[in-house]
Amino acid sequence: MQNNAQTVQFSSVPQYNDFIDFDSERCFYPYGKIWSHTPGEDFTFLHRHNFIEAGVLLSGAGVFNIDGNIFPVKAPAVSIIYPGQLHSAQSSPFSPSVWNFLYFDPILSMPDISAAKIKNLRFNNLRKYDVDNVLPFRDAPAVFYAIKSAIDCIGEKTPNREYAEGCLFAALSAHNALMRKKKSGTVADDDVFGSIAPAINYINAHFRENLTVPQLAEMCFLSHSSLLRSFKRFSGLTPQQYLSKVRINNAAARLSNGGAACAEVAFDCGFGSLCTFNRQFLKAFGMTPSQWIKRHNG
Repeated sequence: MQNNAQTVQFSSVPQYNDFIDFDSERCFYPYGKIWSHTPGEDFTFLHRHNFIEAGVLLSGAGVFNIDGNIFPVKAPAVSIIYPGQLHSAQSSPFSPSVWNFLYFDPILSMPDISAAKIKNLRFNNLRKYDVDNVLPFRDAPAVFYAIKSAIDCIGEKTPNREYAEGCLFAALSAHNALMRKKKSGTVADDDVFGSIAPAINYINAHFRENLTVPQLAEMCFLSHSSLLRSFKRFSGLTPQQYLSKVRINNAAARLSNGGAACAEVAFDCGFGSLCTFNRQFLKAFGMTPSQWIKRHNG
């Protein structure tokens, strides 16, 4: 943040649209090869697609930021990002994540399945559902194997399109079955998210810093009370509770591969004391940081 006598400016997180004009012949990307990607450590941008992005995490750990939600993740895991969802992935500084990704149009990539069946899937009404876009293998093995099989198939020199089609429909059906209808009063529309997006993005990029509600309200051009109301409607949390959630999830991702002391991770993620970190971690995950490390490292 830069201050002078006249203006207050906040560094913003760039957002952009990544659109592909798929057709019936070219409805996957990549096609005939496998795309391996390691995200950087910093939260530097958000983007959205007009297609589905599916991925499998093969090694490492990190976090996914999706529509203001934070998902800590460690390999093996699977991700499905739907059209229009703002997202960005980061690697853990202690264990860079290695992903295989596949982009595809849900209608054009599955010509043997009726468009009506696909349009009836829950992802077409995302705002009505709580969606876990990123899932560890143990929670969704069927989704993981179906997406990995589709990626491997489309990555071959001569892909078997019919086989890939079956894998993708199975993956989407299984993933959509896991979606839960939102409770009354927690369904946030695009306008609500848009009004607080500058604060959401700033928190994700600067969670290590001491952020205040007036500071966040100012960057959204909202009053203190309006910001609180919009945050509650969007996430069910206050801005400070959301900040704590971001910090805890980033810390969890860093601890999942071991190699770093709890105190080091706690202070690097913005916690003022190890006691506060331990208390909030236990509340969020039902276990202590030490138990979390043991669970994720055998």
